[in-house]
Amino acid sequence: MTFAFFLTLAIALCAQRISSRVIWKLWVIADLTALLLATQLFGLLSFVSHRPLLAALGTSLTFCVLAFVNAAKKKVLRDEPLLFTDATLIPQVFRYPALYLPFLPWKGLLFFLALCIPLSLVLGQVTIGSFLAHCLLLPSLPLILLFLCAKTKAVRAILIFLARRSFLTFDPARDEARIGPLAMALSYTLWYRAFEGRDGIRGPVDEPFAKTLWTPGIRARFFEKKGALPHIILIQEESFCDPRLYLSGYLRDLLPNYDAMRESGGLCDLAVHAFGAYTMRTEYEVLSGFEPTCLSCDRFHPYVRLRRLASWSIARDCARMGYHTLCIHPYARGFFYRDRALPNLGFQRVVSLEDWPARECFGPYVSDMSVARRILAELGDRPTFCFVITMENHGPWTKERLCGTAEVQRFQEFSRISESLPPYLTHIANADRFLGHLRVGLTSCGRDAVLAFYGDHLPAIPALIPKSARHTPCLFWSTDGLPFSLPEVLPPARLAGILLETIVARQWKG
Repeated sequence: MTFAFFLTLAIALCAQRISSRVIWKLWVIADLTALLLATQLFGLLSFVSHRPLLAALGTSLTFCVLAFVNAAKKKVLRDEPLLFTDATLIPQVFRYPALYLPFLPWKGLLFFLALCIPLSLVLGQVTIGSFLAHCLLLPSLPLILLFLCAKTKAVRAILIFLARRSFLTFDPARDEARIGPLAMALSYTLWYRAFEGRDGIRGPVDEPFAKTLWTPGIRARFFEKKGALPHIILIQEESFCDPRLYLSGYLRDLLPNYDAMRESGGLCDLAVHAFGAYTMRTEYEVLSGFEPTCLSCDRFHPYVRLRRLASWSIARDCARMGYHTLCIHPYARGFFYRDRALPNLGFQRVVSLEDWPARECFGPYVSDMSVARRILAELGDRPTFCFVITMENHGPWTKERLCGTAEVQRFQEFSRISESLPPYLTHIANADRFLGHLRVGLTSCGRDAVLAFYGDHLPAIPALIPKSARHTPCLFWSTDGLPFSLPEVLPPARLAGILLETIVARQWKG
């Protein structure tokens, strides 16, 4: 048993060092955390199973799987390591495997797990008595007590000390490089529990807190607005970028409607804080007006807390002004906890895949054109704030995705750069037709409208997107044909403020 225990510790250390590079001066923090967690997991599994060799296998397997997944995530999402909030996504991996499994090294993991099955049958034969099993539980008690006491002043003081010493910056890539993935995950988890309701999303909203949003005084001027109010259409286009920026000299006619609306409205770069995934980060920042630096650990998955607590948003402000607030997302209602989070953001209605009787798909997901028709159908005599989260262009863009369709043949020559490009460019062209359909429909709907259209993050296509690229396009347009005054780079938290400023500054027809 002693040999199995020390072998487990060695495997845990190796798994951590292989999956991350830690600054050499801080190896001791990373290594001690790995040893601590391996000891506690070994003790807990031994207590539950009374089989120390099986516990050693389970502990080693856990650390190896975490190392595999951590490395895979960093490869796909540009060095972002595993986060403690990723644990909330595990049920979604099984419910919506098409969104996750293609990005994971699942074939290698399954092969690795298959090798462990006969090993577990053999090692499971060695058992220990109840007394020794209870003794092996003792190493797990400190961590259990730490979580139970996380809200005490002592634990909070330790966490604040770590943050002030710059061990915790809440930049995952930087923190992992300083203290290792396990110490980072443990610290973030403790911080999340210790400061719940005091740091990050603070809970029930109030007027003094909301006054800090958008721009100084713009909310007050918005609430004083007299006369007609326009429809507000805010569109979060999945994985949208302008490929012409990265394919110089090609595809000049790819986005005719986008170009026309850009000329009459305005365009800027949106400084999103995600790459390749984590739509909800950009989504919440745009809706709420809160910078990620204000949210602490909540920035990684804000809807985990928002499923229980309310938060301010532009939807809530619009509802107070008499708008009908609506969110349209053609996917499962409970994905990312949106079924509970979006009402807590002030949306009166949420239209999801369950409300789509006739699913007009292009590829595996509901088409953008179907979404455009649904948007226009929802607009009535009452001013509407409509937030749209599209789905058609969601990755992965495998070569089989649109195989055989006439549309994808137009871009087949780009398969020499990447097999993902023909289907991706096809969906981008569809997004442009989506904009064209909306432009015609909004112009003739009987009430003025203001529209913002942006990409939630860049697509995870390394052959297309250079490592230096971070921003996504953000298009503004209105039916009055007047241009927008925009900064060159816009933080997502300021986007809603631009819309409110536009409504306040212009006269609209009812």
